[in-house]
Amino acid sequence: MIAPPLPRGMHSDAVDRIAGWIVQGRFAPGTTLPTEPDLGAELGVSRSVVREAIRALQAKGMVVTRPRTGTRVLERGEWHLFDPAVVAWTLSGPIDADVVEDLVELRLALEPFAAGLAARRRNDADIKAMRVAIEAMEAAIRAGHKDSYTEADLGFHRALLCAAHNLFVTQALQMVLGLLSLSFKLSTWTLEGARLSMPGHRAVHEAIVNGDGPAARRHLETLIIASRRDILEHIDAGDLRITERRLA
Repeated sequence: MIAPPLPRGMHSDAVDRIAGWIVQGRFAPGTTLPTEPDLGAELGVSRSVVREAIRALQAKGMVVTRPRTGTRVLERGEWHLFDPAVVAWTLSGPIDADVVEDLVELRLALEPFAAGLAARRRNDADIKAMRVAIEAMEAAIRAGHKDSYTEADLGFHRALLCAAHNLFVTQALQMVLGLLSLSFKLSTWTLEGARLSMPGHRAVHEAIVNGDGPAARRHLETLIIASRRDILEHIDAGDLRITERRLA
């Protein structure tokens, strides 16, 4: 089936379309993309637009182009998974169970550690930023705005990581924000689930305010593990498409 033509010169649309085909499985890792003329004909754009789109995807680690062999789709492990665009494309395709597990492991390694530091190093501005985020989360739940809740939830975790006042955690924050957003979007399918998470968020905030590092770490670990359970429940319910699990 031929896709509807894209506006000439809109190479970002071509990038999104080709990336979507990759994450949705039309072009699996290891396979070769159609030629530039064929892609251009399907997308309704010029070869130069396709060429620029392929370069953009290559810069994000999704494909590699070699002389005489064409453009090959790379394994997901080669993709720049901290890139917000790659995160967004990932959401449009089947959710890899390995990605879920790896994401939870990353969060468990980073966020509770940061919460412990935050309990020792937080200042008034940090405490206020977390409180404001919690209030925004509660307001979103009352208003029935799931997207607003997700954004406020991201703001809470951003404020928490900043409150660690650790140079490397701060640098890591810039990389993991997209992945945190992915985690929250996967786990928050209903506002009821969001509502049930609020006591945990308040407990983390209270522990940080009180300077109780062990409690802050414990409550945050509980939240992360609960998010993993929520994601798996949505998978079991058929809300999320999921690919084959790897062997342990």
